[in-house]
Amino acid sequence: MICTTIPSRNSISVTVQTYVTLLACLGMIQNVGCSGQLGDGLTKYPAQGQVTINGQPIPDLIVRLTSTDSSSTGSNGRFPVGVTDDEGVFHISTNGERDGAVAGKYCVTIVWPENDGPPLRDRLQGAYATAAKSNLNVTIEPEENVFPPFELKIEPRVLNRQTPSRTNDE
Repeated sequence: MICTTIPSRNSISVTVQTYVTLLACLGMIQNVGCSGQLGDGLTKYPAQGQVTINGQPIPDLIVRLTSTDSSSTGSNGRFPVGVTDDEGVFHISTNGERDGAVAGKYCVTIVWPENDGPPLRDRLQGAYATAAKSNLNVTIEPEENVFPPFELKIEPRVLNRQTPSRTNDE
């Protein structure tokens, strides 16, 4: 099994894609058991959506689903996740690329990484980073799912704030 990322236009994109790909690969390796089959035995349904900030599509946002459905069978401890492309579109992955999520109700959390390494800084200042703060919710139906766009409104002063950039002067 070979897991790679698609080359990207900046280090943040590469880091985010590498992180998500690594998580997916680790999930796949963990799920290949004695049977040699990929998966956790739970049926997943494709899901995609789009995120805009102040009307503009934003690449490299990390979109994560957290189950809020007590009747759901869950996702075996994994969080469905996606990363937005240049058009702000994301596809949800749980165990493998674009495999979707288990049917049920979810809270949507969104983080916009500001830098390319730990600690992760969120350009949205945590406004949508946790289930307690996010007011975004979706339901994964037992079919292909296309969510209505998430249209976030963020004050320009928050988006334009400057943080010290990291250097490699080691």
